[in-house]
Amino acid sequence: MICRSQKGFVMKLVSFLSRRVAIYLLATVLIILTSISSVFAQQADFIKGELLVRLRSTPTATEKRSERLPVLKDFPYGEAFGQISQLGVTRVKLHEGVSMQTAMNALRLNPQVAYVEQNGVLNACTPPNDPSYATLQYGPQIIKADMAWDIWKPKEQTIIAIADTGVDYNHPDLTDKLLRDSSDKVIGYNAVNDSDNANDDHFHGTHCAGIAAASVNNEIGIAGVAGWNPLNSDAQSFIKIMPIKVLGADGSGSDFGVANGIIWAADHGAKVVSLSLGGFGYSQTLADAVAYARRKDVNIVAAAGNSATNSLFFPAAYSGVISVGATDRTDTLASFSNYGSWVKVAAPGVGIYSTFPGGGYEYLSGTSMSCPHVAGEAALLRAQNPVLYEYQIADIIVKNVDEYKPFSGRFIANGAGRVNILKALQSNAYAPPTVTSLFFSTGVVTNPSRVTGILRLSRAPQRGGVTATISYSSTSSLVNPPTSVFFPEGVSRASFTIDTAGVSADTLIQVTATTDPMSVSTTLTLKAPVLSSVNVNPTSVLGGTSCTGLVTLSALAPEGGITVTLASSSPLVTTPATVTIPARASSATFPLTVSPAAESTVVAVSATLGDLTKTAHLTVRTPDLVSIRLSPSQIKAGGSSTGTVTLSGVTAIDTVIMLTSSNKAATVPTTVIVAAGQSSATFTVNTISPQSSRTFGNIVATQRFVQGSVSKTVSVVVNP
Repeated sequence: MICRSQKGFVMKLVSFLSRRVAIYLLATVLIILTSISSVFAQQADFIKGELLVRLRSTPTATEKRSERLPVLKDFPYGEAFGQISQLGVTRVKLHEGVSMQTAMNALRLNPQVAYVEQNGVLNACTPPNDPSYATLQYGPQIIKADMAWDIWKPKEQTIIAIADTGVDYNHPDLTDKLLRDSSDKVIGYNAVNDSDNANDDHFHGTHCAGIAAASVNNEIGIAGVAGWNPLNSDAQSFIKIMPIKVLGADGSGSDFGVANGIIWAADHGAKVVSLSLGGFGYSQTLADAVAYARRKDVNIVAAAGNSATNSLFFPAAYSGVISVGATDRTDTLASFSNYGSWVKVAAPGVGIYSTFPGGGYEYLSGTSMSCPHVAGEAALLRAQNPVLYEYQIADIIVKNVDEYKPFSGRFIANGAGRVNILKALQSNAYAPPTVTSLFFSTGVVTNPSRVTGILRLSRAPQRGGVTATISYSSTSSLVNPPTSVFFPEGVSRASFTIDTAGVSADTLIQVTATTDPMSVSTTLTLKAPVLSSVNVNPTSVLGGTSCTGLVTLSALAPEGGITVTLASSSPLVTTPATVTIPARASSATFPLTVSPAAESTVVAVSATLGDLTKTAHLTVRTPDLVSIRLSPSQIKAGGSSTGTVTLSGVTAIDTVIMLTSSNKAATVPTTVIVAAGQSSATFTVNTISPQSSRTFGNIVATQRFVQGSVSKTVSVVVNP
């Protein structure tokens, strides 16, 4: 039976008692007119990329005033752009890509910094402008929805299916929240007559839809639980209502119809299904429909019933369903609310003012009104945490509650309470994992090569995985470095590779991995090649010849190569001014030109790269006497022969060769001189005449040095 007052405020008590599969509408109307005050949260937010830094007014005990450095002038991660001189505070804007944590850590390590903090945002605190919000509603305020709106940060659209008598398509407080296709047609389903017309021909579904998600801050009527953030102009677009008509114009339906509606909603994108209906009979069909939706990651929220009993009421009592009892303004369990350990939470359900067909508003009471409060909460949580599963959303709702007062010894589940949306949104029970460590397979790179970075998260991520952003203090020495690393679901460790180029000077690169709000950093050191050695081959040469030098680096040269400076300690040896070791090579040769030497000389050949010099030694030798020849070697008495002395190379100065003859018939000069610039000289061998017999002997040429001498001999025969 449905009764209405003549004054237009509705009081209805619907009780459809029939066979096991009957499901009856849960609604009674209690007219309560009161005024309440709104409470609004003060939440901290921060300007992205800005820090406030205060330097110490006096030097520390270990530093002199003259030794203080310009901390912010040379700050590598940002620049100062404003100051409050009275406080000694400077405003710093971070460079693009620099993580907040990296910059703050760097400043905190400086003894001259007194403190560093993020630059916070302050906002004017304003409630919704819906006229009935502050005067006729108490539900959003008591469950802290109004405070939750200020911190709600939706990431993904979430659809609430109101599985009920339908929803008034034209209600001004609901029309903008209804899910529509590209042609502006409402997306819904009528399970009663298998059509797409889910317009409300009763009143119950429209009332529930308004509680869950009536437009907020639209200067009309009431404020629904789900869907507003004063700092986000499009926040209301993240929560949409999908009308599912499963109850007829008389407010009743069937297990089949309700199950069909649940499945349709789950198959068409709903992530929350609100069921302000039920009965005491267990239906496997309905239980299977609930399980089907849960497998598709849909939260099922259902009214606990209005029979003041602890008997199981379905679908609220099915496994995994968030069953909702009713409380009043004083957080006391309503006298009509079902109770027991199977009732997981409670929500306002007495004297709830909400939307009514025809553009109006009415008061109703019942766990039917409590259910959409929690459905709205589930939608807020899902929009902000799209990676969480339905059971995790349910866990957050159930565990983040306020105390309630039992009615006449009637309790709901142990530890359960009246929902608190602010607590639920602030809960970090399933917060995304954060990066905890970053290290490289090798922290010091001496050649252009590939290094492997290893990242670890605080725990394995949920569905959808987690992406860590990677930033670098410099990328000029890196080859297409990765800017992100993805962790798939269930994986807490991931690796990435960085290809390094060679460097001409030691380069420190800070690599930072960030998963909001945490960052970790480590340093990758690229070592510049240093000069390893310089060598000459051969190490001893005759003046006037040439040889080759070789410079070697400790690592491969970078792009563009590395130029090494060359020098010689003596003009006897000439080197190029420089030699360039080409990219990705570790050595290069260079020519050495050696001039004739007046005496054997050791010359230092040096190579210099940066502050490091390496030296090789080259011995430049003077020419040695290598032969003495006679032409002819047999001389007729009274005749002569020409002798030739030959050196191993061109002499730099006149070189004296001493001559002696052991043949008494042959005479030679005491010396012969090899002129500078020459390698040989001739002399004349004279013989004595007449002579009666053949004589034999040797002519000896001797070259004397400070440290010894060398002699060469040729035989001479004088014939009679």
